[in-house]
Amino acid sequence: TQFEAGGLAAGQPMCKVPREERKPHAWAWWKHIGAPKYWVAPMVDQSELAFRLLCKHNGTEGAYTPMIHARMFLTDPCYRA
Repeated sequence: TQFEAGGLAAGQPMCKVPREERKPHAWAWWKHIGAPKYWVAPMVDQSELAFRLLCKHNGTEGAYTPMIHARMFLTDPCYRA
């Protein structure tokens, strides 16, 4: 992709790459996504889509999504909706 930098091979796991070689790749990725300044992160029971959309409406440029519960995802159709 266009943000591969620092001599990283395609598909090479980042954990196997020395720290100094990861920095250019990380900065290139950040610039590739538009160099966002304001981010929101998951909060317990407050990170649903409506909350993230409200944050976006008020100037947030990026948002992390909460982790899913694997067992609930597999067994509860409402959780997957």
